[in-house]
Amino acid sequence: MRMRRATIDDVGCLTDFLVALTQESPYTGGRLANPGHLHDELVRLLPLDTSGFFVAETPSGAVVGLIAWLLYPDLITGERCTAEACWYVQPCYRDGMGLALLEVAERWAESVGATRMQMLAPAARFGAVYARRGYVRTDCVFERRLQSCLG
Repeated sequence: MRMRRATIDDVGCLTDFLVALTQESPYTGGRLANPGHLHDELVRLLPLDTSGFFVAETPSGAVVGLIAWLLYPDLITGERCTAEACWYVQPCYRDGMGLALLEVAERWAESVGATRMQMLAPAARFGAVYARRGYVRTDCVFERRLQSCLG
């Protein structure tokens, strides 16, 4: 397996990969991807220094894992922080591949001056993995669906 930073040339395969993720993963809350929006966001985000998208690929070049981070300044402290945008590895490649991607992302975050990384934990088992790596629980997220007034 090879891990590398995703490029604009990966937009098509990443779009397909993320659409499949929303259909296969129990952690997306039943939300299905909007492929057109996803494509446009990847085109916008991939070239930015404030986003870190990293893929795991097979020797044949098939993408089997993705971790994506967004760098932002904390509103209160101004610290450079990173927030996980997505993290997924196809089930048959999970034996250590997810943690290898996380290590790549952690090195990237340090290289861009981030002082904090924020991870999502859609199930308790993820929190246990993060704790073993030195992450601490800081917040709990609640979500409510709204009826938009826009179109």
